[in-house]
Amino acid sequence: AILALSYTYCFWYFLLLPIMAIGATISAAMRGTGNAARPMVFSIIAMITDAILTPFFTYSVDPSWYSGLFLGLGIKGAALSTNVSYLVLTFLLLWDVRREKQGLDFSTPTTGHPNKQKILKRILSTSLIAALVPMITNLIIGFSQSLLAQRGTAILDAFSLSKRFEQF
Repeated sequence: AILALSYTYCFWYFLLLPIMAIGATISAAMRGTGNAARPMVFSIIAMITDAILTPFFTYSVDPSWYSGLFLGLGIKGAALSTNVSYLVLTFLLLWDVRREKQGLDFSTPTTGHPNKQKILKRILSTSLIAALVPMITNLIIGFSQSLLAQRGTAILDAFSLSKRFEQF
């Protein structure tokens, strides 16, 4: 039962992985230009959004006047609420880059530094790599866990425990 729930969560969570990559790339690019405050604030807003939406997407309640607010999607709802929070984060980052430019000029330079577009491409390519590495690591860990789960829950528990110790 736990593996089925894990697969359901991972399917719906990884469905919007490209959107997450865009948000992580923009966030890394903004931090690379020296602006770490706004990506942090937007991440906090996304976390609060996730914390508020998760109960509404996940649980159902007994019939009452507010029962229509709760979708009762279970583990799928938890993944979808996280995806919505990532969409909020990516939207806020895109909006901020578009509004403030954040040192990132996407137009073709007519005046100023002649290598401005090359510098922008280097920043974005480095940011993309920096954003993809943790995502690829998580995908590999998920794949490893699925292989280990076939050998038994004790092995999977030992792997999970070792991953937690690794963080310290």
